[in-house]
Amino acid sequence: MDFELTATFNPCSSLIAHLHVAYSPSFARNIAALIVSIDHSKYLGNYDTCMFHERYCPGRHKQYANFSECIKYLDSLPLVSKKCGDTRPFAGNSRSCKMKHKLMTAYDTTHCVHLGPLHTANGTPNTDHLDRWICSDEKDCVGSSDDIHKIAMEASQEMVAALGQYDRWVEATYKTDGTLQGYKFPVANTFNTQSALNSTLQAMTVNILVGLACFAGGALLTFAMCRRPAELQEGGGAYTELTSKQTAKTTAQVKSEP
Repeated sequence: MDFELTATFNPCSSLIAHLHVAYSPSFARNIAALIVSIDHSKYLGNYDTCMFHERYCPGRHKQYANFSECIKYLDSLPLVSKKCGDTRPFAGNSRSCKMKHKLMTAYDTTHCVHLGPLHTANGTPNTDHLDRWICSDEKDCVGSSDDIHKIAMEASQEMVAALGQYDRWVEATYKTDGTLQGYKFPVANTFNTQSALNSTLQAMTVNILVGLACFAGGALLTFAMCRRPAELQEGGGAYTELTSKQTAKTTAQVKSEP
């Protein structure tokens, strides 16, 4: 699979402010495969999302009373948002949006709210401390197509088999008895500040779904805009050496086997 990433940096900073992925048919197929995995893999789907919530969203960041309530709520959501349509497959009030934000909770507790219910107990929008209503059709899907996502969401037999093999690998490699200790969480939540951009982007990919490509033939891929805990300001992102220019744009070609 070939795709192009373009990173835009904050002024006078090494923090990535925006990361754009250029559309391509092969990338779209991989996104569809990742979304399908939510329904066909225990350790990529709702169970995994709720495990991340339990681990990285304690105290005031907690969105559900317990693990069972988390599973129950996520099970009630559609896989993808019909309102967001084919333009924003990981947005809106959907399980796919929750999956995306779970990957970021390890690096920024702001995303815990994005894993939570659409509304608070008193019926108000469940917004984060920046007043953003993430994973909501009302905010995420503005300007999106009203059609259901056009990429085929049915998993092939090969994909189902690959995801089953991945789950068995997780169970053989990690502790999966429902306790947090020993589960397949990220090894660390910081990145080397001296890494070049291509190394940073590669680390972002590998840390999130390590080992998955081995079982899906390179067909599943995702990334997260990760922040260091000490610097959680808006717009923070992965770290690189680029600090001299007020605005820097770098394009990286990332390739994996088809």
